[in-house]
Amino acid sequence: MSACIVIIDDDVAVGSSLDSVLATYGYATRCFTSAPAAIDALPDIAADCILLDVRMPDLDGLTALKIIQSLGDCPPVIMITGHADVPMAVQAMKLGAADFIEKPVDDETLVASIRSALERSNREAGEATLARAARAGWKKQRWLVTCAESGWTREAGYSGEVLTDSISTLPAPR
Repeated sequence: MSACIVIIDDDVAVGSSLDSVLATYGYATRCFTSAPAAIDALPDIAADCILLDVRMPDLDGLTALKIIQSLGDCPPVIMITGHADVPMAVQAMKLGAADFIEKPVDDETLVASIRSALERSNREAGEATLARAARAGWKKQRWLVTCAESGWTREAGYSGEVLTDSISTLPAPR
């Protein structure tokens, strides 16, 4: 299954061009010419990455980035602009943008940025899943220790797994 890239740019020609380029690389896209319309639709879209223009008439990209980030569980956002300056790029990165690319966008640079953002996002999601599993595992181990110390076993009415680990063999929390 291909990644879904959301394109938010008020210039229809730019959006269409980005859509065509990304289609040739196998990406599915959803294009919006308005940041508010895109933000309203995001909860219903399985977006894997967002390309967001900085300068738009209805809502500028930096404000849109803040709103998108506030929605939680945000896919990586790559800012694109034809009017870049260093302070703007720094502000976008501080707000959580995955990258900042100047127009006209070079196809290979764009695709490399998207791939990098998707890889980083997938790695971070995997690490978060492992961290949650480790926390859940440690909670279970603490519970098993409590059961063992209290003399609870399957035979004594405990309905969970058989307690075979001794307290000294359980790993310490990290």
